[in-house]
Amino acid sequence: MPSKRQPTRAKSSRAEVPSAPMARKQGGSLCAQTSGALPILNRRIERTRLEKVLPAALPPEDRRMKLAPVKALLVLLRNLLVSRAPMYGIGEGAVRHAADALGLIPQEIGRRNDDSVGRALDRLFLADVPSLVLWEKTDAEGGVIDGYSTSDQPATTAEGYRRLWYHSLRKAEQDAVVRSGRIERALKQLATLKEKLRSPRTRYRQEVKVAAAVAEILETWGATAWIVTEVQPQNEETFHQDHRGRPGKDTRYVKKVATRFDLSYRIDDARVALDARSDGIFPLVTNVADFSTLELLHAYKRQPVIEKRFSQLKTDFAVAPVYLKAVHRIQALLCMYFFALLVEALLERQLRQAMQHEEIETLPMYPEGRACRWPTARRVIDLFESVPRHTLEQRRQPTEVMVTELTRLQRKLLKLIGLPATDYARGLAAPKEIRRK
Repeated sequence: MPSKRQPTRAKSSRAEVPSAPMARKQGGSLCAQTSGALPILNRRIERTRLEKVLPAALPPEDRRMKLAPVKALLVLLRNLLVSRAPMYGIGEGAVRHAADALGLIPQEIGRRNDDSVGRALDRLFLADVPSLVLWEKTDAEGGVIDGYSTSDQPATTAEGYRRLWYHSLRKAEQDAVVRSGRIERALKQLATLKEKLRSPRTRYRQEVKVAAAVAEILETWGATAWIVTEVQPQNEETFHQDHRGRPGKDTRYVKKVATRFDLSYRIDDARVALDARSDGIFPLVTNVADFSTLELLHAYKRQPVIEKRFSQLKTDFAVAPVYLKAVHRIQALLCMYFFALLVEALLERQLRQAMQHEEIETLPMYPEGRACRWPTARRVIDLFESVPRHTLEQRRQPTEVMVTELTRLQRKLLKLIGLPATDYARGLAAPKEIRRK
């Protein structure tokens, strides 16, 4: 009985990987791709440090993914900036650009499709998104000079205070530079010490002394945790005649064994990599519970300005030491110092705002008429300290108080402060007429 013919199924063909337009002739080829704005955009993307920030925030990679999530996300980012093609058209739209311009290698060209981007978005959804970017600090021209991120997991200290962890991109760069500098300086010192150990007149004859010199170098440059050292004793044999004179066939020799030391060292790459993970991280501990993470960071960044003002208690005012009988008097005295700081702050604020309003960059307030960009209350007080006050008393005449003619700078300061020169003179006078008895 003839068997029935089974219907044939059409073989499923794998979709062709899109490629850039290419012309070939006599063994050669010409690939046409677009440069566009990618070179400019890539420089801006590098400044965001997404390639370093994203791996730390994303969950561990899935080995089944053909394209790394970070690369897929950055391809999507460039697509949104340049072509804004839909996800299913990323593969076809990306072929217009070179692989290196998209942050890929040639072997990854066929993996840039909507599936890889979609899986990367899944990983981003599981990431600690709030910790990616909290605040970007910019300069006067709008350029980003620092970026801050934080962990949204609450934590408290043993005393019950609120503790938050922050990450600064600029601090991370500085930490890496400082660590590299310490390691480099320590290695140079260790190399110098090694040369001294090889010298025939070396003073390092004891292992304890060599170990102490090595420890001093590492502690001086703060590189103890990153450099592994080993002091290696070596026996050096020498032979000498047992008596003076020229050697002969019957001359006997005495062997002397001296212990010398060599030094080997290497960088502990594992420890360096471990410490590099904490670069840029710093904690803030506070008893303020109603501040958000960003508000607390802003308050912390304003702290140097406040501390600079209070530093005048130790410099200009020289508060300490205080010799009073009761503690409450010391507290009251410090309160008066606080009022003094407040008055100076208000004076400086008004003067500097007036300079900004009048578009005055500097004032000749320093000796020899040198320019002063940020006048202080102390300098203003010093400039007016030499103004004399004359009190004229005559028989049966009211007492007159006169002030020496002010300089141009003094009049200008009064104008900026908002005090006319006439009021300045009246302010020095007595509140009422004084008659001679």
